[in-house]
This record gives sequence, C-alpha cells and structure tokens, in this order.
Amino acid sequence: MYRITSRLIFYLLLIVGVTSLSYAATVQWRRAQSDRAYTELTSQIPDGSLDEETSTDPDEVPGEKEEYVFTYNPSLHWINTNPDYVGWLRVEGTNIDYPLVGSKDNKDYLKLDFHRKRSDAGAIFMDYRNAGNFNDRHTVLYGHNMRNRTMFSQLDAFASQEFFSSSPLIELRGLYETKYYSVFSVHSVVADDYVIQVTFNDETYETYLNSLRSLSLYESDLVFDRELGLLSLVTCSDDLRNGRLIVHAIEVRP
Repeated sequence: MYRITSRLIFYLLLIVGVTSLSYAATVQWRRAQSDRAYTELTSQIPDGSLDEETSTDPDEVPGEKEEYVFTYNPSLHWINTNPDYVGWLRVEGTNIDYPLVGSKDNKDYLKLDFHRKRSDAGAIFMDYRNAGNFNDRHTVLYGHNMRNRTMFSQLDAFASQEFFSSSPLIELRGLYETKYYSVFSVHSVVADDYVIQVTFNDETYETYLNSLRSLSLYESDLVFDRELGLLSLVTCSDDLRNGRLIVHAIEVRP
C-alpha cells in the first residue's frame, strides 16, 4: 500500500511538472511569435510607390498625355494590413517603435496583435474615446509592460530622473501629419482610483495640465501652450497593486 501511494504521488508530481513546463514553453513561444511579428512589420512594405498623383506642371499643353508623379504613402499599406490602423509611434531613446490601432473599446487589442492574431503582448492601441486623427486635445495610448522589454515596457526608463531630464521626443505619425511631443510628467497610479479625462474646455484643460505636472516624480520647466495637444502613454506598473505607469507629454513644434 505504501509503495502504491508513493508511486502515485511520484506520477502526480511528474504530471504537474510536465504540465507546468509545457505551459511555460507555450507562453514563451507565443511571446516569441509576437516579437517576430512586430519585428517583421517594418520589412513588409513593398518596394515602389503606394500612391500616384497627377502632375500639375503649369507648362503642360492641354490634351497631351498627363504625367504621373509617384509618392510614397506607407499608411495605405498599413491600413490594407489592418483597417484599424491609425498611425505609428516612436519614443526616442527606447525600442518603442510600433503601429497604432483604434477599436470600439479598450479591451479588443489587449490580447490581439496588429494582425488581429491572439497574442499575450497585444498591440499599442488608442483610447476608444479618441477620434483617431490625433486632433483630440488629449490622445491616450495603451500598451502592455512585457517582461521581455517589448511594447510599452521601456516606458519604465522615464522613472529615471536622468532619462526624464534628457527630454526625449515622442513622434506620433498619423495618416495625414506627424506630431512631436515632449514629456513633462511621469507618475504611477492605482487604476481603480484614477480616471483619464479626454475632453476639456480651455480652463479645465490648463488646470488638468497643471495637475499632471504636480503629480510628476520629477519637475519639468516645459512651458505649456493650451492650444497644443496632450499625449499620455499608459502601461502596467509593479510599484502598486493594479498600478499604472503614465507618461504625459505636450505637443511641441519641431
């Protein structure tokens, strides 16, 4: 009886061990697949042009064959890949260099990558309350804080005063224009107790900007222009239970 019980325990532990290893291997494989998918994104644009425009030569003789000037428009490629595409995000000094998507809610892309395939890394996505053209007064972007240092993981760099003070630029390339932002605030919050506001009038907008400055871990002497937009990047934080690390940046003219 003792031998049977010992053998049973042994096999149970063996099954648990194999199951745990299999699960860990599956998670690592899915993360590797996600990393590979995003790495390959920038190599997917086909050679040649994606747009064509009719020549507007003032000396052109009416009736003669029109000439065509071909221009490069990568946005058309990304929209054809995923109609939810709204732009591209780059953060100077980090590996954050990803396409952006927008959806009907803030849950869709938590577990879907840019190709809408199942992925633990998800995608970098815009708050569903934003219009998608980056002309909102406050644009909010979300991304996972992955342990392999992908997606929004390197937002953690802004928790360093040295990196924060280096004033790295954030580039937000939309369908029609490119905007640049400079960081003025970084802080952690408990998600349950914090609401991100996206609509304002002139007075409440300026008050909101000042409140974000006061929340920051470090001081910034950046001067606000309330005519320019606010960008917030949001990811998970291990500093607090159900915590979020938020980086706030104000639009600047390059």
